[in-house]
Amino acid sequence: GFIMSMNLLCPAADFPLLMTSARAEAMDVAPSVDMTRADLHRFLRMALPSVSTEETRYYLDGVYFCKSPENTMRAVATDGHRLARIDSTITWAGPDVIMPRQTCAALMTQVAGKADGTVSMAVAPLFVVINGDSWTYRARMIDGKYPDYTRVITKDADTITATISAAQIKRLGVAAQKHMWQCAVLSPGQMSISDNDGANITVGASVSGPDGFKIGFNRRYLADQAKVTPVFKMSGAGKMDPVRIIGEDPLAMFVLMPMKV
Repeated sequence: GFIMSMNLLCPAADFPLLMTSARAEAMDVAPSVDMTRADLHRFLRMALPSVSTEETRYYLDGVYFCKSPENTMRAVATDGHRLARIDSTITWAGPDVIMPRQTCAALMTQVAGKADGTVSMAVAPLFVVINGDSWTYRARMIDGKYPDYTRVITKDADTITATISAAQIKRLGVAAQKHMWQCAVLSPGQMSISDNDGANITVGASVSGPDGFKIGFNRRYLADQAKVTPVFKMSGAGKMDPVRIIGEDPLAMFVLMPMKV
């Protein structure tokens, strides 16, 4: 046999310091911004589904906080197939940073369901300190250059439009999980999913476009989108062009790449 001794109540001194004294002094004068817990939760809840999990492109493995053309705080996330751009009315002077996915997930849990109260976020190029009413998060940012996400955002077009709800996607999802179908096809008046043997599940949907057109999307991406925006409008220029997605929040915009049908 063996005997193991474990200290379950570790004193603070047992934890390693995340910052040197010089770094701590720098963070004391770093640019900071105050926001409500609801503001921070909104940024993270809407952006996280679009964050990449691909290790080779590590600079996409987080939420990019940057300054919008209106000098307000903006959050951006993309995995190359979809993109989230979440704007706000919070004045922000920078710097631009990439907050790691794990940090974002932990923070979202911390502020979930707590609309009242404020948090302050002090940001240096590679470090962030976020203070709540009785807690503090210190985290290192991703050291990398975020790509020019604006190149993915196409001009607004309405050649193809669709209004989709979470209930419609859920109905398709029941069949898709059973048969492993992943491509949801939108065509005038309907949304459907089918397999190579010709089996087909169709639900009515508000979809309009040229006669005979079809456009496909990854069903799981649509399901993720529905969790963020339970009802959303899609609009695009053609069947192989990315579409814009808008929900009830006028300051949140998403982009989704289509699949070949």
